[in-house]
Amino acid sequence: MSLNKDDSDSSAFKDIDARGVTGQRCHIGIGRTHAGTHVRLLIQDLNVQVIHATTGEILRELEIDLNRDYQPTGRPPGPTKKQ
Repeated sequence: MSLNKDDSDSSAFKDIDARGVTGQRCHIGIGRTHAGTHVRLLIQDLNVQVIHATTGEILRELEIDLNRDYQPTGRPPGPTKKQ
């Protein structure tokens, strides 16, 4: 199973919206910290890397769950707690 129609690897440039989400076919949670950030999505089958387009920093790596439209970050909701 693949996200791509032709089963090939692909990449795309996207923006993270104000909710901290990117993607059209499925929504990938990145975090509001990165809202407005230009990213590159590297996609191989169901494996996705979200990379900051300017710095090259990997913001997230995940395997897409086809049973979900939204791919959550895995973190609890709300701001990160300072120690």
